[in-house]
Amino acid sequence: MINLEPTLRVGEIPSSELRKLADVWRIGAVLPARVISSLGERLRLQLGATVVETKIPPEGLPTQNFQVRITALQPEPVLEILARPTNAPLYAALRSQLPLQLGQNTLLADLAVLTSADASALWGALPSDARNTLLELLASIPTPRILSTGEGLRRAIEHAGNQFEYQLRENVQQQSAGFSEWLHTDWKANLLKLLESLPTSPSGRLPEATPTPPPLARQPLTPQARLPNLFPGQTDEDLQAFIGTLRQHVRGTLARINIAVLESHPLALAQTPTTLAWMIELPLQTQGGYDLLALRIHREPSTNVTFQPSAHAWRLAFAMDLPKLGPVEGEVSLAGDNVDVTLWVERNTTQQRLQGMIDGIASNLREVGLKPQRLHCHVGLQKRVRIGSSGLLDTTA
Repeated sequence: MINLEPTLRVGEIPSSELRKLADVWRIGAVLPARVISSLGERLRLQLGATVVETKIPPEGLPTQNFQVRITALQPEPVLEILARPTNAPLYAALRSQLPLQLGQNTLLADLAVLTSADASALWGALPSDARNTLLELLASIPTPRILSTGEGLRRAIEHAGNQFEYQLRENVQQQSAGFSEWLHTDWKANLLKLLESLPTSPSGRLPEATPTPPPLARQPLTPQARLPNLFPGQTDEDLQAFIGTLRQHVRGTLARINIAVLESHPLALAQTPTTLAWMIELPLQTQGGYDLLALRIHREPSTNVTFQPSAHAWRLAFAMDLPKLGPVEGEVSLAGDNVDVTLWVERNTTQQRLQGMIDGIASNLREVGLKPQRLHCHVGLQKRVRIGSSGLLDTTA
């Protein structure tokens, strides 16, 4: 990563310039970057109309003139160096989805309202097609118990929406019974049906919230906390506004799934052709509501794990934020039958609880023929670094 410190602090920039900067620095926007000067390990770069200072990254820069893409703005802007030409159609599709995406926890909060004891008036305000689709959507959400088995986890991943287009292509000529079932159980298929069945107006009332970074392959996973349930009033206007908000949250969730699919496409990995990653987000039906499990699966040479240097390691990273545990991040590295498990938590009480389960985890791994090497649980979440990227620019301008 490259940590940038702007030569002009935010307090020194006139308000008129700040407004101009906000108009240009949007998620998905591409800015030209030019090296102005270098001194030792530091560089002065011009990013659009803004001048910043940075350390030279270990891998260097692609050229004196290159481009960066804005991938996040909160809690601070994050820009990715575009070292090689990006596949134009794929990039255009990604750029169209980035401004639309929302964390899936926004939709899950709506579903928690709809499944509450006081939601009868809200269900009555929904179109009949939307009610039927919502029932299918709710029925497709797995429980933690289902995900505790290999088969349950595999099925949940297959029905998380990332394979929807693939299944359509495979079954375009013949509609098998299995495909018909898929259309009723796939997360994205049900979201598309729900979006079609909800009225397009009114627009809804989106609550202000910190934007959730999109699921990009070379960004760290984001634990998405359960949001408070915002119950609407009982007037027709309030109910219709909730339905409008629900529609916007469905669109934001669909855009998020689309981004994950596009980022998993081999053409999206021009900068890191040897690292193919899959990002999957699984909604969970948990005690008292709905939570989200974010996954990233990728394969790479095992240079940073305790295995043979020539082996390839499968890595499964995950992130979640449960009410009783708080944010939890983890990574499982597997090479052959050797396995490492590392957990990062925010709370000391969670670390103590999970640390007490380490011996049981090691025993379970041995029972299935694996050899646990390192199993650790740390207090403090991971540093915000990317996988396989040519570099990041982090700035607070």
